[in-house]
Amino acid sequence: MTDTAPTISIVTPTHNRRATFLPLAIASVRAMRLSCPWEHVVVDDGSDDGTAAYLADLAARDPRLVVVRHERPRGVAAARNSAAAAARGEYLVDLDDDDLLTVDGVEQRYSSMRAHPQFWAAHANAAKIDESGRYLIGEDVRNFLCEDRARCARHFYESTMIPNASTAIYRRQALLDLGGWDETLRCCEDYDLWLRSLERYGPPGFVDAIVTLYRKKDRGLGIDSVRSGVHERNQRLLKARWAHLLSNEDGSNEDGA
Repeated sequence: MTDTAPTISIVTPTHNRRATFLPLAIASVRAMRLSCPWEHVVVDDGSDDGTAAYLADLAARDPRLVVVRHERPRGVAAARNSAAAAARGEYLVDLDDDDLLTVDGVEQRYSSMRAHPQFWAAHANAAKIDESGRYLIGEDVRNFLCEDRARCARHFYESTMIPNASTAIYRRQALLDLGGWDETLRCCEDYDLWLRSLERYGPPGFVDAIVTLYRKKDRGLGIDSVRSGVHERNQRLLKARWAHLLSNEDGSNEDGA
């Protein structure tokens, strides 16, 4: 542990990616430019590929790296919740183990949250890369600010604007008060979190900048859940659960792209 308490905790759930993406994600954290103290909380969700030993060695040489281990796989929602519980920062920045931070992306989000205390969280844009790290031209994740609760819910429902997990920053206490991620969901836990937060806190803030390199893969939890039908079933469940958020739509506010 460092002597100075971190202001920002970057949280990364990981499972069996020691030989592929995890080292690159960690390297991107170390390469960032940030004006405040930080820590990187990595939760090893029951990996059996040498991840535990790899992280232990890194943590012994870098006190900013905090390692939490699940002895058996519990899923990404549980891993994120464990990271949030172990974190000490006022702000949490989400970074999936196959994504990369841009050099100034965390600083941009941190500055935005300080300038806009009315928001419990904020999200931003991402550039897409393939499994080899090559930029996918024309596939950037581009979102926008949506300040009306019901209309924001409509954008989430119709997938015209959904915050990407690895572009998010949260006020840690607000996230903990919200209950974190729903561990009963095998996928769509971020979708649920954003809808649930609309009811309690209203819409998130937005930073119009590319802050993350988001990796598009042929296999993985997200794409596998789509292929199996789990993603569609969970989306139907969550849309029914939060349908009341749409009840106040009146068309009085305009959203900007």
